[in-house]
Amino acid sequence: MTTSTNCRLPITGLNFVTRSARNCYRMAEGLSWAQKLSRFTKKNIVMIVMVPTMVSIHWGWTKLQEIERFVPKNEKMELPILRGIKTLTETTSSATPEQRDVK
Repeated sequence: MTTSTNCRLPITGLNFVTRSARNCYRMAEGLSWAQKLSRFTKKNIVMIVMVPTMVSIHWGWTKLQEIERFVPKNEKMELPILRGIKTLTETTSSATPEQRDVK
């Protein structure tokens, strides 16, 4: 059984109500690379923005930790995500199987 869905071609703006979702992708095969890129960016804009943002935040944290004027040697810390992973693995490895089930 095929489910009908609205299939809209981005260039023409035409709606094909009786097409299945698979047919929508088949119709997009004739699009140029610029149209495909535009479609990809519209669908994945959150990923395109957030991944570089998270990478740059962690890179900036590391660079700030290396500047001695901002952070003295005795106050340097690991990345928060690495500290969390280390704490989590230490907690789970030190607990007995019975203690892990209780939590």
